[in-house]
Amino acid sequence: MYFFEGRDYSKDPSTEDQSSFQRLLEDQEEVQRGGEGRALRHKAGVSLTAALGMSVRKRKALSEEELQLRRKRREEAAAKRAKLQEEEEKRKEEKKHKKRMAWWQSSGYRSRCLPSVESEEEEEEEEEEEEDDGSVSSTDSDSSAIRYVLGDVTHPQAAQGDAIIVHCVDDSGRWGRGGLFTALEVRSDEPRKHYELAGKMKDLDLGNVLLFPVDDKQSRLDGQDQLALIVAQQRDGNNKLSAIFLSALDEGLKKIYAAAKRLKASVHLPRIGHATRGFNWYGTERLIRKHLSSRGVHTFIYYHSRAKSSAPSSSSPDSTRVTDDAETCAPSTPSTSSSDPQQPDSTRVTEDLESSAPCGPAALPDFMKGVRVFFYNLPASERKRLARYLITYDGDEEEVMSPEVTHIVAEVESSVQSQELQELQSRYPQAVVVQKLWMESCFCKQSRVNAAMFTHPL
Repeated sequence: MYFFEGRDYSKDPSTEDQSSFQRLLEDQEEVQRGGEGRALRHKAGVSLTAALGMSVRKRKALSEEELQLRRKRREEAAAKRAKLQEEEEKRKEEKKHKKRMAWWQSSGYRSRCLPSVESEEEEEEEEEEEEDDGSVSSTDSDSSAIRYVLGDVTHPQAAQGDAIIVHCVDDSGRWGRGGLFTALEVRSDEPRKHYELAGKMKDLDLGNVLLFPVDDKQSRLDGQDQLALIVAQQRDGNNKLSAIFLSALDEGLKKIYAAAKRLKASVHLPRIGHATRGFNWYGTERLIRKHLSSRGVHTFIYYHSRAKSSAPSSSSPDSTRVTDDAETCAPSTPSTSSSDPQQPDSTRVTEDLESSAPCGPAALPDFMKGVRVFFYNLPASERKRLARYLITYDGDEEEVMSPEVTHIVAEVESSVQSQELQELQSRYPQAVVVQKLWMESCFCKQSRVNAAMFTHPL
């Protein structure tokens, strides 16, 4: 390895090489004696170029003006790269859109999607609404209140005029079974046909809204019913369905507002996301109020009445009840029981509940009569168990928050949930926020106990 061009450098090294090698050895010994490590190249105070006798080129110190100019040039270069990337993405989107339009035209497909709402137009409309209807929003009148309806959303309870039925779907293009999917299919053949066709034509992007009439089987003399399908969920390749995206729902409600204003139609919605684990219904309700009811669109939210397992109700099953969320309802009369129970152990309460469950045809106690409970953030299995006992003892479960709710049974796990409960209590002061142990104590004692011991410290 010491031979180069026929010369053996290991036998007769030059004087310069020997002196350089000697200096390296001396520097290495000095570093080792100081206990600073083994490698010279990792030491800040040791220069290999100086040890080898090489010249070092010093960098010129830049002035403040030169540093500022360098930063400015770097920012301009970064902005230019970002602009070029944005233009490239825009060109790709335009190319993709043109290709899709050509495909639709050759296939004879006409999109049923509502156009996007421009932000400037929306802001102007909001300002006009605030100026024209300022007194309405401040007094919370009928025109700005959500109405909660007991009935079937596929048959809107609209006295006259057009109605828009709203339903959330995913982007797969495969029509579902059961629930509102089956109810809509019974009402009309159009929903499945338009939705599956839009899926085949790749017209189901998040935030899209398909709008079409559904009067082919049943119709009203005093108005037309239309269906708005909001694409608010995604389904991956493993057929796993995502949660409802509030951003897509927000965009869809904006488009529905514009269509409702244009058609002078009322909007009818089911309990969007009902029974979906981890779904924020309270946030959805705020979006509905923000984009529809508070802006002058008559808005109805539907939920089915459940068959009572206790005494029959005085009203018929087919009756429809409409309630303004602006109405107030006095709380039910508290129990006069003088007992002040201690909080029971959950295991013992469960055993007592099982032992006190009804086992014969004898008349059941009705100590929960007049109690209407709204469950907040409880697991589905726990909610189902408590609701079963509640109905058994002549109480009732409310699927949505309303002025008729007397108690909110909640589990608080974060400060956000605590804040939401505070807002609910401020809007519905008649409702008492309690722990689930209150219900278990009532069932265990077979009487309605004082809820003061079980309230949540919000």
